Amino acid sequence: MSIILFEEKQRFNAWWLVLILLIPFGVMLYIATSQLLFHVAFGDQIINDGALLIFMGFYLIFFFFFSTFNWLLR
Repeated sequence: MSIILFEEKQRFNAWWLVLILLIPFGVMLYIATSQLLFHVAFGDQIINDGALLIFMGFYLIFFFFFSTFNWLLR
């Protein structure tokens, strides 16, 4: 049986890394609004609407998981 001598709980709070992660989401949001609401294609090889929404959903899930992740160090 091991005795815990030290325990520390850390949370992710680097604001600059959050900003780096939010910039691609802002670009995706701009593409989605221009493509879904205004029917303006973004670039030559556009992504279809369903794939764009699925990709944005996965990115949001990753971002919220990454931002709410707590490290438990023993």
